[in-house]
Amino acid sequence: MGRLVRIAAEIERKRAQADAALRRTRRSIEREREAMRRSSPTARAIGRGVRDAQDALAGASASLAGALERQKSINRLIESTGERLARERAARERDVRKLVGDAAAFASQKAGLATRARKARKASRPAVRKPGKPAARRAAAPRKAPARKPAAPRKAAPGAGRRKAPARKPAAPRKAAPGAGRRKAPARRRAPRA
Repeated sequence: MGRLVRIAAEIERKRAQADAALRRTRRSIEREREAMRRSSPTARAIGRGVRDAQDALAGASASLAGALERQKSINRLIESTGERLARERAARERDVRKLVGDAAAFASQKAGLATRARKARKASRPAVRKPGKPAARRAAAPRKAPARKPAAPRKAAPGAGRRKAPARKPAAPRKAAPGAGRRKAPARRRAPRA
């Protein structure tokens, strides 16, 4: 983006230079016309100068027109880039919102499946029968009242509790078994003397 701004500034500077050259050329043409009116012997030289000035003016106007076209195309490029960035940003925001919604739906589906699985496991467990009681007699037997909860254990008076176990001594480092250390390198054989 900064590069496009620099190019636009460069084109603007060139346009200003071309405008200044155009004004200078027009002034010189006017001076040459006045000089041609005053003296006829130099008319040919002035005519050549006028033609040269007209050629320079045509070249300057052509370069100015090209610079203006380039500036317009740069402006169009900047606008299209801004629009494309806005579209991409909006698409990304839509994608993020969709992902968040999908994650929430997935979490709710997962919770529902877990609940169904728990219910299915509970329903598939076989009923536990107590040995010795047939099903018909068990159905006819009156229901017992639920058992009472046992009373909470009493707290002991402070200082009357169990004594603390003595701290353990740290374990002594183990000794290596005999013969488990480094092996001794075998002795080198000497060559027999001749």
